Amino acid sequence: MPPSPPGQAVIIRSIGGIDVRIDDNGNLGFASGDVILGGVKSIGALNISTRRLVVTNSPQQIATKLADRRAMRIINISDNDVYLSESAIVSSGDGWPIFAQTWQDFVFGPNVKPYLVAVTGNNDCRIQDVA
Repeated sequence: MPPSPPGQAVIIRSIGGIDVRIDDNGNLGFASGDVILGGVKSIGALNISTRRLVVTNSPQQIATKLADRRAMRIINISDNDVYLSESAIVSSGDGWPIFAQTWQDFVFGPNVKPYLVAVTGNNDCRIQDVA
């Protein structure tokens, strides 16, 4: 494929009338007629750390292992709901619920210090940090 003029996207593949393009800055986009979608960028290598946490009725901080954390997934594999907050004074009345047998993804930077608590029981959760 010949090089494109500076500032113009290169069509790297055409699939069913939709062009897949990449510009000089490495931005990936899709175009069909006059409609252009863009904003897909490479995020580079990811480091994912998973650990077990047993959540009880005593609020506990989710200590991160990754100083350059970009996101966190909390997986509640227990039969009870658990609750998330940025405060050590978290309860089922003011925490964000993570329902039993579900997970939720959060975009947390390294400075967020989340806490988890449950109303009852020893609740098995998995914490995944993404950096």
